[in-house]
Amino acid sequence: MKQVPKSEIFSLFSILAGLVGMAMQTWLFSTTDHKGLLTHGHPSAIISFLLLAGIVAANVFYLKTTKTGGIYDHLFPQSTVAAVGSFLAAAGFAVAAMTPVATGILSILVKVFGILSVAGLVMGGYNRLQGKRPNCLGYAAVSVFLIFRTLVFCQGWSAEVQIERFFFPLLGSLGLLMTAYYRASLVINAKDCRHYLFFRQFSLFCCLLAFAGGDRIFYLAGAIWMVTDYCIPDTYGKYAQQGGNTDASA
Repeated sequence: MKQVPKSEIFSLFSILAGLVGMAMQTWLFSTTDHKGLLTHGHPSAIISFLLLAGIVAANVFYLKTTKTGGIYDHLFPQSTVAAVGSFLAAAGFAVAAMTPVATGILSILVKVFGILSVAGLVMGGYNRLQGKRPNCLGYAAVSVFLIFRTLVFCQGWSAEVQIERFFFPLLGSLGLLMTAYYRASLVINAKDCRHYLFFRQFSLFCCLLAFAGGDRIFYLAGAIWMVTDYCIPDTYGKYAQQGGNTDASA
């Protein structure tokens, strides 16, 4: 089993901040009044928002000062850790897709694309295990699944009177959606992975905080996928200088 590359040490910042934020959110959700409302202006909510601002600022600074070009096989090398993480994420998304959350056409679309996204993650994990380039359609299916699932949950979140109850679950869902989108785009064109890295770290943090508010299997699956699907940027541009092929057909 290959070791996690040194470039991924930066992920520890998102993990540690996310764990602190998870503790803050757990504290926040335990402080409801007699009407079941969260305490307005609670210190845990303020700390959580400050941590979010810190994560965004740190990622923007890190990525602005880092070259991230390369070729796909270097950005996403063969990895048992990443493969297992993809398989576990597929299992979690399968449970999330089959758990009834709505009725009608949206419910059907969530289940259909949920199944397709599970297949995409399984194939992506298998290809990562073999050191092969996956098909971009697998990750595109994950993105579409997350679009429909977020729409379903937005129907329930819109009825909430306090944004604190769904703020991080919404950001976590959107972050995973964008990460899946840019993951698919990197299969086609791997010239710049900064968008993928940003949303990967962002969604990892938000999924950890959303874990305290419910829907734990889904957000745990998302966090596992984000923390294990590591990427090795071509910091010095040596692969690009060698004329490596950065594009691939779907």
